[in-house]
Amino acid sequence: MLLVEGELNAAAAWQVLEARGWDVQGVPGTDTWPFLEGLDREVWVYADGDGGGDAMRARLQDLAYACGARGVHQVPALAGQDFCDLLGAGGEAALVWAIFADAPRPRPDRPRLYPAQIEAYAARQSAPLIAGLAPPNPDWPLARTPPT
Repeated sequence: MLLVEGELNAAAAWQVLEARGWDVQGVPGTDTWPFLEGLDREVWVYADGDGGGDAMRARLQDLAYACGARGVHQVPALAGQDFCDLLGAGGEAALVWAIFADAPRPRPDRPRLYPAQIEAYAARQSAPLIAGLAPPNPDWPLARTPPT
């Protein structure tokens, strides 16, 4: 979900992101409240780079976490323009790039392992050692040479 300061900015973002499965909600000012009940997803927040926008970003981040957001990301403020200007000048690709330029990227060089996967790997490695068999992986740090 993308929360955007300004209804026209939200309309521009929705035009681009709706086809990608995103929800976009425009907030008509820096001191108004969005509807976030039952929020259980990633949230992105965009506001102008002025003092009111900074306060709005901080407030919406706290509010999104309080409503159950899994994560909140800040879209950097655009210098001297807004989403409507960017969409008109650079098209959809420019707007998508501006929204996701600072997005966290998965690291392809390191697979993501969950704790249960790590424990399962350790169990597979240690089971033969407990039984006194040769280790399946000689680089395993607990590998011992079986007695002869």
